[in-house]
This record gives sequence, C-alpha cells and structure tokens, in this order.
Amino acid sequence: MHSAYAHQNDRRGGLMDLTGITTGGPATWGGTGAAIIVALLTIRRWMSRDKVDRSLDAATVQLLQSLQSERDAANKRATDAEARADAALKACADLQTEVALLRFQVTALNERVAQLTGATTATNKADAP
Repeated sequence: MHSAYAHQNDRRGGLMDLTGITTGGPATWGGTGAAIIVALLTIRRWMSRDKVDRSLDAATVQLLQSLQSERDAANKRATDAEARADAALKACADLQTEVALLRFQVTALNERVAQLTGATTATNKADAP
C-alpha cells in the first residue's frame, strides 16, 4: 500500500513517502554491511592475486633477461672461437703452401746439383791424362 500511495503522491507533485525504504532496520544495514565486507575481501583477494601475477611476471622477465645475456655471452664466445679457428686454419694453409714451395725449390736445387756434378765429372775425365 505504501508504494502505491507514494506513487500517487509523486503523480500529484508531492513528496514521496520514504517510510517503506527504512523497513527492516538493523537487518537491512547488517546485510548491506556484510555485502560491503564481502566485496572488500573479494577486491583484496583479487588485488593480492594481481600482486602475485606481477611478481611472477617480474621474475619471468628477469629470468628471460638473464637467459638472453647468457645466450649473448655464449654467442660471443662462439664467434671468438670461430675467428681463432679460422686464423689457425689460415696459418696452417699458409704453412702448407710454404712447405710445398720449399719442397719444389729443394727438388730443383737437387736437380741442379746433379747436373753440375755430372758436368764436373765429365770435365775431370776429359782433363785426366
């Protein structure tokens, strides 16, 4: 009845009857307070989970940065080792080329010594009495 009466008063331009709003007294306010406490606890729990998630995200980022720096250091070591290996291989190839050239020169000198020995022997036989 009260709501119908309030609706009629509202139509006539008068004030609404607010007596129906306050019915229930402490039980209504207790329920409202409980709902607010539950809402606050839910928000607190949700924010706590966010904090854990943010901590996890920060730990993940830190782990990824650490792994990336280790990878970069390993790549640098591998690049340096490859450069040293290339330099050693080039030095080895240069030495092999030099040894081959020296062998060729030794062979040529041996042939020249053999020619000169043969020429000297022939000259000595011709000069012999």
